[in-house]
Amino acid sequence: MRLCKLGGYAAGKRAYGRMMHRRYGEIEGFNASYNTAFGSWDAPAAARHWRLRTDTRGNMLEERDNHEFLRQILEKARSIQVRVIKA
Repeated sequence: MRLCKLGGYAAGKRAYGRMMHRRYGEIEGFNASYNTAFGSWDAPAAARHWRLRTDTRGNMLEERDNHEFLRQILEKARSIQVRVIKA
């Protein structure tokens, strides 16, 4: 939810967008899951505040996506920590 409020400059939002593109392929699949009407993958990246009134607790696909994104963040942090410890 917080990433949706940021502009396209935010690294986390760009990373989330790349993951969504890989998971859904075409923007239509993303739109169906998130109840949006973006015309291309560039649109959600540039949009700010596009999830203001959405309750994610009822959207299992969005919840699944958020958990996967968090898993990727934690895995990246772990790999950096392991690399630093071994250095």
